[in-house]
Amino acid sequence: MTKNQGSLQNRIFIAVCAAFLLFVLLWAPCHRLAVKLGFAEYREMGNIIENETAHEGFLAPVLNRIEDGKTLLRETYINYLPGYVEAVTAWRDAEFKLNSGSNALLTRLAEKKTPDEPPIIGDGGEAAEALPFKPVVIADFITQDDTHRYYDFHYIDENGNEAAFLDRGVNRTAAQIQAMTEQNLGHINRIADVCAGYDVNCFLFPCLRVSECDFWADIAPTEPNLRKYVDYIFDGVRENVHYSYFDMPTLQHRVDWVYATDHHWNATGAHEGYTRVMDLINGVDYISEVKQPIKSYSLTTCHFYGSCARRTGYMKYYDPMTFNDYGLPYHRTTNGAPLYDKIEQYLCGMFSRDSGVGHYEAFNGAVTKFVFPENKTGRNLLIITDSFGEAVNEVIASHFDTTHCRYIWNKDRMNLNDFIEDNNITDLLILQLTNRLLADVANDCRFDAIITE
Repeated sequence: MTKNQGSLQNRIFIAVCAAFLLFVLLWAPCHRLAVKLGFAEYREMGNIIENETAHEGFLAPVLNRIEDGKTLLRETYINYLPGYVEAVTAWRDAEFKLNSGSNALLTRLAEKKTPDEPPIIGDGGEAAEALPFKPVVIADFITQDDTHRYYDFHYIDENGNEAAFLDRGVNRTAAQIQAMTEQNLGHINRIADVCAGYDVNCFLFPCLRVSECDFWADIAPTEPNLRKYVDYIFDGVRENVHYSYFDMPTLQHRVDWVYATDHHWNATGAHEGYTRVMDLINGVDYISEVKQPIKSYSLTTCHFYGSCARRTGYMKYYDPMTFNDYGLPYHRTTNGAPLYDKIEQYLCGMFSRDSGVGHYEAFNGAVTKFVFPENKTGRNLLIITDSFGEAVNEVIASHFDTTHCRYIWNKDRMNLNDFIEDNNITDLLILQLTNRLLADVANDCRFDAIITE
């Protein structure tokens, strides 16, 4: 090889590397912009990028904006890189296989052993009535991150039917959970005090997950139960707060009401949640009857890998996308399409086949305003919510004239007093995932951005 040939090869190699880096440099922000404009779907695989530093003092607004910019750059060049989902999935699949032996050992050591007991013999020498059937559950530990510990649960009911689902325990200390619970209780009471001053109905509806349910100790005995923190909030809220909650009485309800690979409720669970919210509202100040779906869909052509699958890279299971059609009348929406448009879109096959896309969020969307012009109730609702509200906000809104949705991760300041006055708010509903309300599992519970005078 001559010197000139070697020099040419070096230049070609450098040019190829430069072209690749330029492609990546341009692709990531263009992909992010396409997602923001609705031309592409966000692919989430567990990297929740947060500001590393929170500044205080006189220059805090400027310095925190700089931190926001740094976070934006880091998130763009991690979550939006080409091949990102494929690389993460391959890496984590290899990691699971490598750690399968140790994870299985830890799972077996953590199991609660129940010794076999002889049948209880009655006075007549006959065996007493058999105890109620207890479902057979095997919990295989998958992995953990900064906020959760994830498990693969295998469930066999009394009829021998089998189901498998992914779920998670909260990776927070008792002191951290108590501190966040106390902090958010204070925020709820601030909001309730404003509602009392304006004669606004104030409702609180936490959406319980497995970590707050009675059966949690049976299927994950080493994980803490957070139910006492929910009760702490209920015991401490102002008298004008009317509350209820979305509970799952049994493990079968978890299987029936929640996606197998996600922590969100499916179409059946969403209708149950909506029904309970309206029962709470109607029980205080009746507005209208609960609507029933005119049709429910289970779209098997849409393979939905839920948040537990995507955030762990454990892509063993997927769900069909499910949703309800309530036959809602014409209405206007802000920051998202109406439900009937999304139903038509998905039924026509206009959805992403990318395994990294969260179809729960893609279908429902974080709509910020619903206006039902045919309603003449004289009542307007403000919902302070998170992604759990996305599946029910629209059908709840169909009972009101106008409904505004404030998502809890919104960092923009909102003066609640002014908002109530400017929008003639008559009802306020706090509807939120308990894991966020009690433990701020996504580091985005921004009640502090809601200002009260």
